[in-house]
Amino acid sequence: MKNTENLSTPLVPGAMRAERADAISGNHAWALLAIVWTIYLISCVDRLAWGNLSLSVGRDLHLPISSLGLFVTAFFVGYVISNVASGALCDAIGPRRLLAYAMIPMGFFTFVFGSVTSLAFGLGVQALIGLCAGADAVAGFKIISVWFDRRRCGRAMGIFLTGTSGAVIVTNIVVPRALALLGWGGVYHALGVVTALCGVLALFTLPELGRAPGKQPTADTGWSHLFADRTKTFELSMIALAGFGGFWGIWGFAFWANALMVKAAHLSPVRAGVIMASFGVGALVAKPLVGWLSDLLGGRRRGLAIVSFVAFAVSLVVFGHLRSDTAFNLIAPLAGVAAFAFSPLLYAIVTEASGAARAGAATGFATAFWQLGTLIVPVAVGSLFQATHSFSSAFVVLALGPALGMICLLFVREPQANRRSAH
Repeated sequence: MKNTENLSTPLVPGAMRAERADAISGNHAWALLAIVWTIYLISCVDRLAWGNLSLSVGRDLHLPISSLGLFVTAFFVGYVISNVASGALCDAIGPRRLLAYAMIPMGFFTFVFGSVTSLAFGLGVQALIGLCAGADAVAGFKIISVWFDRRRCGRAMGIFLTGTSGAVIVTNIVVPRALALLGWGGVYHALGVVTALCGVLALFTLPELGRAPGKQPTADTGWSHLFADRTKTFELSMIALAGFGGFWGIWGFAFWANALMVKAAHLSPVRAGVIMASFGVGALVAKPLVGWLSDLLGGRRRGLAIVSFVAFAVSLVVFGHLRSDTAFNLIAPLAGVAAFAFSPLLYAIVTEASGAARAGAATGFATAFWQLGTLIVPVAVGSLFQATHSFSSAFVVLALGPALGMICLLFVREPQANRRSAH
């Protein structure tokens, strides 16, 4: 594509604008997207593996089911902190070094978790893994904001975010079988090695995308500028709350659906894994499709996101009332479509509002706030289920998240002035 007339924008520094013009003339941007997508996929497999391995870990460490959610909470305590720090670091040093500095230690700590022998030790290691894990998404969003213009941003964001849904598929097909062969400790050892290799891959393949050498940050970069405008601050707050609710539903489902299907519906771990994989297949289709559709609509993302939230809330309530293998297989992929369609839309809204120069800080803030729900939901659902043994009640609690997201987006506008033509 040679047409670059829409690349000129005051939000993008001249050096970045020149890099974007070069990238959009060829296929290099898509190659970079493939690399950060692969790294993001592996990082997501690391965190999602807990959904398949938690019962085995709890049995070996003699832990009640209600305490298993503490491991997820410990991870996301570190993860929230990591997102805030990673956003600022990514703008300063670029995604290449950020990923190398984060993924190699993350691989080490993931390997160590395979040898934990106590609750306290495990919680500490999970928090350290979380401190490293925030770099993957932030780096990907930075690559997209610099190397893709608005006419392709929705598609690129949708494709990149299939890393989470792809990880759902890979995790639920591979991990239960690897568990039978290696035990839960062996699975974490293998994941640690692969994760560290991802850091090496980033170091040797990604370009530098920080500020130009010797240049100081421009006046419109940084945290203070993001919240300088009151109207923008209010809308960012509404987007933050919407994402909080959406990810409450997504990660609550991802971390608990396997265990709840095994405990309440009496499915085998392998069958529950296959059902969760179909959930990931639905998401794999939804993300690039909804991103492409929003590009065709000239960057109009809000309405599509509201529809996604409503459908997700309904699908969670329905899923909670299912009991048969056939019904789970039918509804799970539909729930996956609804669950993940909103995420590329919200990330595109945030990066386009902030501009490429501040994309790292903006997405770091947004992701950190969005993940606060994941600090609460694992323990909330686990405690509720242990107290009530109600499969349906657990999923009603999950559905409250996307319902909140839908309400918040009603207060977010998409001003015409903020859109560039998609033609």
